Amino acid sequence: MREIPVYSKFIFKDETFKYEKIMKRIQQIESAIMEKKEQEYLVAIALERSPDVIFTMLAMLRLGIAFLPLDLKHPKERIQYIMEDSGVKTVITLSKHKDMFPNVNIIALDECNSCQSASKPKRLENELAYVLYTSGTTGNPKGVMVRREGLHYFIDGMAKCIDFERNKRMLCLTTFGFDIFFLESIVSIYLGLTVILASEEEKNNQVKVAELIKTHEVSMLQMTPSAMQMLLNNEAGKNSMQMVTDILIGGEKFPQNLLTELKRVTNARIYNMYGPTETTIWSSVSELTEKDSIDIGKAIDGTEIYILDENMCPVPEGETGEIYISGKGLAKGYLNREELTNEKFIELKNGLNVRAFRTGDLGRFLQDNIIQYAGRMDNQVKMYGYRIELEEIESVINQIPGIEKSLVIIKTKNELHKMLAAYYIGTKKEDRAIEEYLSKKLPKYMIPSEFNRRDTFEYNTNGKLDKEKTLAAIEKEADAGHTEKKEGTEWTRETILEKTLDIMNTFIGQNNEYKVSQDLKLSDFDIDSIIFIQIIVELEKVFQIEFGYEKMSFTAFETVNTLAAYLSEKIEEK
Repeated sequence: MREIPVYSKFIFKDETFKYEKIMKRIQQIESAIMEKKEQEYLVAIALERSPDVIFTMLAMLRLGIAFLPLDLKHPKERIQYIMEDSGVKTVITLSKHKDMFPNVNIIALDECNSCQSASKPKRLENELAYVLYTSGTTGNPKGVMVRREGLHYFIDGMAKCIDFERNKRMLCLTTFGFDIFFLESIVSIYLGLTVILASEEEKNNQVKVAELIKTHEVSMLQMTPSAMQMLLNNEAGKNSMQMVTDILIGGEKFPQNLLTELKRVTNARIYNMYGPTETTIWSSVSELTEKDSIDIGKAIDGTEIYILDENMCPVPEGETGEIYISGKGLAKGYLNREELTNEKFIELKNGLNVRAFRTGDLGRFLQDNIIQYAGRMDNQVKMYGYRIELEEIESVINQIPGIEKSLVIIKTKNELHKMLAAYYIGTKKEDRAIEEYLSKKLPKYMIPSEFNRRDTFEYNTNGKLDKEKTLAAIEKEADAGHTEKKEGTEWTRETILEKTLDIMNTFIGQNNEYKVSQDLKLSDFDIDSIIFIQIIVELEKVFQIEFGYEKMSFTAFETVNTLAAYLSEKIEEK
C-alpha cells in the first residue's frame, strides 16, 4: 500500500496526531499483531469509535492483512454469525470486550500501548484490503471481498475528480462499519488531509457536528442526504456550511429540494456520489454545483459503467436499463458464496468481454455519457445510507413462532422521510414483542416502524407471492378504512407525556441501560438522525399527526417535555 504523507494530521477531541505520532501508534499496533506466531489473512476489528480504529486499519493495510470491521452496537447474534461465516480466528478489540469473542485469538489494544518490535514487519501477499458485510436476502448478511488494488485505484480516482488539497480538513462522521467511512479516514489520510474524527457523542448530535465544523474549520464533508437534511434543520448547521468548500452527498437518492437548499446556504462545491460496496465505495461522481437537475455523473478513473437491457445488450441513449460496473474497483466476490458471486459478478458478452457487477439499479445515459439514476429493480432499498435487503428482514420475521409469511415495504412521505412497514400472516402479535425479537438479530435501522397482521396475501398463478397485487390490496383497504387499527385514544397532556417517554425509552433508554426522564436534554442522549427519524415515525403513528419539516431533528426540542408539548399542539390542531 502507498505511504502516508508526512503532512497528514489527525484530530480527535482535544488531541492532535501529527505524522510522527500517527506512525508510532501504527507501529505499536503492527508489533502487537506480529507477536502472533502465525499471521492471519483476515482479522476482525471490533473497537469503540476512537483513533485506534483508523490506525489499526492503516497498520493492517501496511502488513497486507485484510480487515473485517465489526460494529459492537449490532446484535450479538449478528456479530456471532459474521464471525462464524467469515472463519475469522483473530479479533482486535479492547480487553473489556474479550468475552464477546470466545474461542478466538484476542489482540487487546489497550494492553499494547508499549509494544514495539525491533524486527521489520512481515508483509503478507494478500490481494484483499477488507471484507465488509452487507445486508443479504437469506436472513443473514454477506461479506464483500474488496481488493487492495481496488482501494488503490479508488484513492487515485477520487483525487482526479475532487480536489483533495493537502491543507483541507475532512470531518469523519460515518460509522466505521459503513464503507464510505474509508473515504473520510483512510483515503483522506493517504491523500495528506487533516482528518477530524467525531466522537460517538459528537456524530450523533447535529449541534455538536456544527460546532466541530466551525471549531476545526472543516472544509470537506461527506454525508447521506438524510444526515445532511438533519444538519440543515437547525440554524447552527446552516451557518456551519458557510466555511465548507466541498460537500459529498451519497448513499441514498439525492432529493432535488436538498440540492436547492444547499445552494442557498453554501458556496461549496456539491458532489453526488454513486456506487455499491461491491465496486469499492464510489464508482461515479457528478458535480452538481452549476446544475439544476440531479444525475450521478460519469465513472471515476479506472471504472467503466454499462447500461444494458434484459439481454445484456447496451441500450440507446435516453433509454432505461440496468447498471453494470466493471474496472479496477470490482470486488473479488462474496466470501464463501460462490453461487451468489457467480450470479452477481458476471462476464459480459456482446462485444464487451469484461467481468462486471450487476447492481440491480436502473439508469439511463444522457448527453455526453452522463448517467441518471432511475431506481431499483429488486427488493433492495437504501435507508439512511444503509443498503437493506427487505428479504433479510422478512426472513427474520418469518422465524417468529406463529408467523407464516411476511412482507416488508417502504412507506414514503417524502424523499427524506420514509419508514419500513411490515405485514404478516399468522397469529396476532404485539408490536413490542416483534420488535424485541428482531432487535436480537437485526441492527436498529432494519427494524420496521409498524407491523400489520393480514388474513392473506395475493398470489399469482404459479403460487408465488404477487407483491404488486398485495400492495394494491393494502392500499385499497387503507383508503377504505378497512385495515386493522388500534382503538382510538383521548389524549391528555399527561398521557401524551407518558406515552412519549415510553416510546423514547424503547428506542434509547433500554438499549443504553438508563431511563429517559422528561427533563433530560435530548442533546445529551446517545441518539443519531436514524434513531430520531424512527422515533418520529412511531410518534406520528401513535398520535396520528405529522411533524413539521423544521421539527424533524432532535435539536428542535430541548427536552422530552418540550417534545410532548409540541405533540399536544399538533393533536389539538386535528
